[in-house]
Amino acid sequence: MVVMNRYPQVSAEELESLNKGAGEIALLPSSKNNDWKCKFSQSIFQKVCNGEVITVGRARNANTKYTNGLFISSQNHIIESFDKNILNTKFLYFFIKQKEKQFYSAESTYPMFTKTDFNRIRLFYPRKISEQKIIADIFDFVEILITLHQSY
Repeated sequence: MVVMNRYPQVSAEELESLNKGAGEIALLPSSKNNDWKCKFSQSIFQKVCNGEVITVGRARNANTKYTNGLFISSQNHIIESFDKNILNTKFLYFFIKQKEKQFYSAESTYPMFTKTDFNRIRLFYPRKISEQKIIADIFDFVEILITLHQSY
């Protein structure tokens, strides 16, 4: 149902060095930086991935991010729906975002997110993909409104 970590990743330092603040490639650090971008070049060709994915930080904080298109990720778990006709990735993003704290062990001094922890969470979703898309669109709209409100 869900696929994890099938994309290559780069170091946090390399990702930060690529950040130009603009471009068609989303840079996905494990930190809370959401607006990192760079332009495509031959020197980064082999590092660029393409997909509709969710990234979740491996340690301490989830910093859950969603992207659809070209991206380069660093030190994240990369999650995607295996069959987009059964589970909408954007719907999955909002599900993960709502449950993200459950993926980190509170008993550890250095909380980690593991594939085992993620696989223990039961996914609940409407059977109809059209309903998942409607729910995801509503949450997306609410997220935009919150961002706009916070900018004033």
